[in-house]
Amino acid sequence: MNLYAKPKRGAASFCVPRTALRALIDREACVYEVIAYLILARFTDETGRYSSASASAIRRYSGSNQAKGGPIDRALDRLLTITPKGQPKQPILWRREDWLKRHADELPDGPTERGIIRFVLPDFDEDIEDRVWFGAGLVDGFGSFQCPLRRLKQCGDIASRLLIAQYMEHDIGAWGGVNPHGAYALWRSYSQACKPVTLVGDVTLIRWKRQSMVASKSKAIHGEGDQIEAYWQAANALEAAGFLYEVVVLLDRAAVEANFKSGDPYLKPHDDAEPVCELDMRGRHGYKPKGEQGVGGFTAKTAGDLGHGVATNGELNGTYAAFLAPGMTGMIIGVYRLRFRPVNPHNRNVSTTWWRITYGNKEQLHLIQQVRNSYKLPPLETDNGSS
Repeated sequence: MNLYAKPKRGAASFCVPRTALRALIDREACVYEVIAYLILARFTDETGRYSSASASAIRRYSGSNQAKGGPIDRALDRLLTITPKGQPKQPILWRREDWLKRHADELPDGPTERGIIRFVLPDFDEDIEDRVWFGAGLVDGFGSFQCPLRRLKQCGDIASRLLIAQYMEHDIGAWGGVNPHGAYALWRSYSQACKPVTLVGDVTLIRWKRQSMVASKSKAIHGEGDQIEAYWQAANALEAAGFLYEVVVLLDRAAVEANFKSGDPYLKPHDDAEPVCELDMRGRHGYKPKGEQGVGGFTAKTAGDLGHGVATNGELNGTYAAFLAPGMTGMIIGVYRLRFRPVNPHNRNVSTTWWRITYGNKEQLHLIQQVRNSYKLPPLETDNGSS
């Protein structure tokens, strides 16, 4: 079974060559160009190359009411000229008629007018498993997110480039979200709220408090000149709009001391660090997706029962507790997860990712129950009613 093939049932997904996304970033594509390319990619066939979408479809899915000759048509015209670095004769997009003039192969048209191939998106010889995968919900919408690309359009040019950069760094298998070591990565730093506490059985309790967002910045994303503030505005806009949300994660290595360019210190993950469990999902849209609640409520309650609470004057202030098994070191960070990602189990890494996350959370809960037993505290009741 091809785990990358578009499934016939369940949530759909589509892929884009990394080469094309880098070209969009390097050439400082505007938001209309990013949106147009994503919509064309959404309606490609199983190869990811042949798109039946039209300019009117782009206007519809972007929520644009612009007439012909407006920004959508101008975006399509420029996409035809955007080429990857080192490949001046290979644009990331071809119109049907131009492709047929240059290439002898026929296009796989469908049997009806709607199935005619209108654009070709070269794959630059990338294997399908090496491309970047998107959930079709980014274009189609779902639930309360009815027209996501219209919202992206409102976020602006920098936000659109930053978003596709996060898709390039999204490593759901290893990180459950954006790899904090990536070239374009966003993540949230945390710092020690107080000294670690050694408990019975050499278990260590740590408490870390939420700090600032950290980014591996690129001038291609935020443009020339002093655009750093615009970069942070774009990152906050993406989070506020729900394109990405923070997952608070316990890592299995001690933090590495580092400094921002300003000279201010911060703690970053070790190169070899891996997630142990998820403590919480921090979103701005009033609910937590099923299976993403994390174990932070259980760690906070147990820390409080032991007299080492994470609340200040009875209120939570962004501090999280976690328990480390004997001999283990660790730190807490915020990993950003993309909302519109592939979720169908037929897509690569989806099933194994959720197995890893569930297993890690269960291990942390088991350690918490051991701690509670050592201090003669009643066992915690989990969601399914078991202790």
